[in-house]
Amino acid sequence: MEILKAFRVRLVLNEAQNDLAYRVAGSCRFLKNLALEQRSLVYRNSRRSVGFNAQCLDLTQLKKDLPWLNEAPSQVLQQALKDMGQAFQNFFDGFAEHPTFHKKGQRDSFRFPQGFEVVGKQARIYLPKFGWVAYRQGRGKAIRPFQGEIRSITMSREGDSWFASILCKQEAPEPRPIHGFAVGVDLGVKVPLALSTGEVLDIQGMTANEQVNLAKSQRVLARMVKFSKNWVKQKRKIAKLHQTVAHRRRDGINKATTYLAKNHRLVVVEDLRLKNMTKAPAAKPDPEQEGSFLPNGAAAKAGLNRVILDKALGEVLRQ
Repeated sequence: MEILKAFRVRLVLNEAQNDLAYRVAGSCRFLKNLALEQRSLVYRNSRRSVGFNAQCLDLTQLKKDLPWLNEAPSQVLQQALKDMGQAFQNFFDGFAEHPTFHKKGQRDSFRFPQGFEVVGKQARIYLPKFGWVAYRQGRGKAIRPFQGEIRSITMSREGDSWFASILCKQEAPEPRPIHGFAVGVDLGVKVPLALSTGEVLDIQGMTANEQVNLAKSQRVLARMVKFSKNWVKQKRKIAKLHQTVAHRRRDGINKATTYLAKNHRLVVVEDLRLKNMTKAPAAKPDPEQEGSFLPNGAAAKAGLNRVILDKALGEVLRQ
C-alpha cells in the first residue's frame, strides 16, 4: 500500500535566504489574490470561469509587466495558481467555503514541486534560487530519516522561523486489525477529552501566566507607532508566544488522537457545532430607552469562547 507522509523540519536560513523567503511568500500572496480577483470579476461580468491553464498563460505576460515576480521560482508561482484552483474546486464540491484574500504576514507558505535535493546525512536541502539550506534534524530518537520518493517540499513560516514539509511517497504495510473495544469521547472545556472508560486526556493550551503576559504585550503594542522598529519587535514577541502555545497544543492533540486510534477499534465522538457554540450573543435593545441596550452576557460568553477555542476541539474532531 502506498501512502504520502510528510516530514517537517525547521530550516536554518542565512540573512539573504531569509529575506528571499519573505519576498517569495509575498509574490505568491500577491499572485493568489490577483487570481482570486480575476476569477471573481470574470464570473461576475460574463458568468464564466477562468481555469488554471488560462491563468498560467497570463502569468507569462504578467512577469514581463512586473519584473520583480521573476525573483521567485517560476514553478513556485504556478503552484500558487494551482492552489487557488484547488480552493475553488473544494468550494464547488461543498468541502470548503469560498476562497478569501490573503493578508500580509498570515499563512505565508509556498511549494517546490521539483528541482530540489535532500541530503539527509548532511542535514541540508537544495532549493531553486535559495541554494543549499541547512535544517535541524534533532538528536537521538528525534532523527527521522526520509523514506521513499520525495514528491514536493513546502516552506511555511511560523513567527520568525521557517519550516520545510517534505512530502514522501512510500510503501506501507497493510494496517493490522485493531482488537480493542469501542470508546466514547466527551469533549469539554475543563476536561478536554473524557473517555467512557474513565480516562482523561488533557490538551494544554495557554496558561494563566501566558494570558497575563499576552494581555500586557498587546497593550504595549497598542500604544506604539505602527510599523516602527519597536512596533515590529513587539509584534515578533507576541508571535513568538503564540508559536510556543501552538506547538504545545499541537503536541497534546497529536498524542491524544494517536492514543485513541491505536488502542480502540471504534471511537464515537459527539457532533459539536463549534462555529455556533462560539458565536457572540445578539444585542438586546432596551424597550424603555431608545438607543440603549440591556446586558446580554457578552463578557462572560467571550471568556467561554476563548477557552473553547484554546482547546482546539475542532482540530481534535478533524484528526
